[in-house]
Amino acid sequence: MSSDFTFTNEEEELSYQVASIMYPYFKRNSNIIMVIQNALLFVSPIKSFIFFFGVNLIFFIFYICHFSIFSHMFIILSIRTIPSEYKTKFLLFINSCFASQSEKEKYFLVQPIPIDHLCCLIAIFYVQLRKFINYYINSVKKAQLFDVAFITVLQFFVFYLIYLMGDSIFVWVTIHAACLVPFILAKRVGFEIFHFPTKIEQRILSLLRRRNEEEEKIEKEEKAQKLAEEEKKAQEEVKRLAEIAMISEETENFDFQDENQKNDHKLKIEIEENPNGEIINGDKHRAIANELCLEIN
Repeated sequence: MSSDFTFTNEEEELSYQVASIMYPYFKRNSNIIMVIQNALLFVSPIKSFIFFFGVNLIFFIFYICHFSIFSHMFIILSIRTIPSEYKTKFLLFINSCFASQSEKEKYFLVQPIPIDHLCCLIAIFYVQLRKFINYYINSVKKAQLFDVAFITVLQFFVFYLIYLMGDSIFVWVTIHAACLVPFILAKRVGFEIFHFPTKIEQRILSLLRRRNEEEEKIEKEEKAQKLAEEEKKAQEEVKRLAEIAMISEETENFDFQDENQKNDHKLKIEIEENPNGEIINGDKHRAIANELCLEIN
């Protein structure tokens, strides 16, 4: 099987689907991804150098203690026992060091890759790796001698290399190789040698961006429609409350007029029933009216 990137239409469609599935997850975690890229691509050289020096110093301490790979695994798992508030503070500190370095005009090494472009590249590599694995699985099933021999020699070489290096050196090399991935993708190292499908990459990226723009447009329209509906409901609620207030005010005025009529009627009866023919002055009139209002209440 050739190591070149030769894609069929079905594989190109699969790459686009994988990129479309990955993009929402990458977009939600875009801040973390950009922080990692900024740190590994030395966007802020001094901070990145201090960070890498600290990481390598810690690893060197583990190395001189002759910890095995299983000990490293247990050390990593023991990090979970650290109180969450300290881990949060550390992550916020790392974020503050590298998060705001993405909009520079000049970069020390190379500009970080945008999220949608990163999804496109990873999708293409995933489809190629999947095709590579399926090819050799089928080769073993079909007992193709050359392919089986190649897989066997490759496995022996990898295991023997790990044996020569030792667990600690192997972990160190693996971590630093992983740290080089953003640089390799951004600088496109080896893309011409392995005939990376640049045209397919551009087509997938164009389709992905067009799809994202349409989704963002639909999302904005839905948000605007939702805000309009909420505003309409708020106006209807204000109108309803205003109508209730007007009805309540009219009812209170009607009750007040009714009470005044009752008070006048009672005062008239009091005057008519006064045996001495005494005229009730204004103060007595008001006092009687107040008493009658209290009785009614």
